[in-house]
Amino acid sequence: MPARFLLIALVGLAACTTDSGVPPDPDQPGDTAAAEAPVSRAEAAGLDREQADALTALGVPIYVPTMPAGWTLVSATADSTVGGGTAWPEYEIAYRTDRGTCLSLVGASEGLGDVMVQDPPYERNVRVAGVPMHGPARLGWGVAGERAEGWEDGRVATEWFGADVLAVRAEASRTDECQPASPEAVETLVGSLRPLDPADDAANVGAVSFVEAGEDTAETPPGPDPEAVARDAFGTTEEGQLPAIVETLRQHGRVAVVMVTLADAADDSVRDQRTRVVLVRRADGWHVHAAGQQVRCQSGRGHADWSAEFCV
Repeated sequence: MPARFLLIALVGLAACTTDSGVPPDPDQPGDTAAAEAPVSRAEAAGLDREQADALTALGVPIYVPTMPAGWTLVSATADSTVGGGTAWPEYEIAYRTDRGTCLSLVGASEGLGDVMVQDPPYERNVRVAGVPMHGPARLGWGVAGERAEGWEDGRVATEWFGADVLAVRAEASRTDECQPASPEAVETLVGSLRPLDPADDAANVGAVSFVEAGEDTAETPPGPDPEAVARDAFGTTEEGQLPAIVETLRQHGRVAVVMVTLADAADDSVRDQRTRVVLVRRADGWHVHAAGQQVRCQSGRGHADWSAEFCV
């Protein structure tokens, strides 16, 4: 699968002492200042027009935070790396306070792995409603001075999360110029993530369960029409062909998100099934990049609404 690439965004928010022994964050910027008039998501993230245009030009959905009051945008860069004959995007957005507190939000495509190399001494799951995901994000942290390999300096980080071309992660580490922000700051930043382009909201249907699929799937050849490719890949069940409802949720540059719905499946527990298919356009056509499913259950076999949870 194609190589993953980083997106790094630095930000922080107010922190408080926790039961795990995390010290208070010396920077207490408070809530994001309320604007008298609506602002664009680029403006809310502290981006100027040139920076926002460079991110948009990457041709994939880009996720940005809301910049908390008391923080300053340090930089915003957009780039791409060539792998497998395809240019894959990467970007970095950096913030810090005048006290030198920093936080990083990191994003990448396939290939970097989605787990932490060293398990954190403290952790919890956090919900990120604005980013399509396969489940909650795992947030871990250490406490400065405690012995925990990879976390001795009080580092705070999440695992990679996201269900599309770019996955994201947050990190705050101690450097010569920066002290790490608190877990609460990281969680607040991550929770504020949303697409730079509001039109990309339409592609977010909530958590989906991971489905094994990708560009190297022999049964899913590329084609000129993303809906046709998605239908070929996910328009049937083990019992055979069903009338599939296929709709494009969003097409953004070289990325398309298509929903394939199978209603009234002949299954003891599943009533309806839908697959959210992410496709990437390459020189030879549209390829299935990733997929996730939701189901509705038969009466008495579980949830009646669309959910990533399995039926019983």
